[in-house]
Amino acid sequence: MNTSSITIENVDFLDNMFPQFSPRLSKVNYIGAVSVFTFSFESENDLYENWKAVTNAIATYYQSEFEDDETEFERWNIYIFFVVKEPVAARLKYKIENNKFSSRKTVQDNVSANVDLELIEQLIKEYIINDDISITASENIKTDDRQSVYINDSEIYETIDNSNLKVLGKKEKKEEIENLYQQILKKIAHEIQESRNSRF
Repeated sequence: MNTSSITIENVDFLDNMFPQFSPRLSKVNYIGAVSVFTFSFESENDLYENWKAVTNAIATYYQSEFEDDETEFERWNIYIFFVVKEPVAARLKYKIENNKFSSRKTVQDNVSANVDLELIEQLIKEYIINDDISITASENIKTDDRQSVYINDSEIYETIDNSNLKVLGKKEKKEEIENLYQQILKKIAHEIQESRNSRF
């Protein structure tokens, strides 16, 4: 990813509400449009006192604007990076990063650098795109092999695999699912009985 794939947009409501935290909105086209808000805090106390207000403002004045199905992806792919110059206590970090309201949140503490396009790009790579992770195919597995490499000799696995049932949670499949469930119960009972017999 290069900086040309990131666009910066104006966020007047945040500039008016939180000018002291240098708010930025970056848009990244990754599967769909992803909104990335960045805020710069001098201290842990600034973060503690303001992160909820920031999150609520984004939910109220930005996220709520995505109303139709076409913007569904964008509505639920909003990230907030709280960049803090000081160290932040693990407890506060945990509380913010595990808060599920409105957006995904990340706290970057001990950051001496300015929040510029380079830092934003680095955060996006690390926390959204994950293009710093290298995955290589095993030498024993052909990368163009379309068949599953998972093999299990369990009778239960074989029963599920042979059912050709794609469980989608739809009501019309209820009888097929119930039938498969009964077959699995019989297989389990059979395996338990065989295990008991083999002991004696």
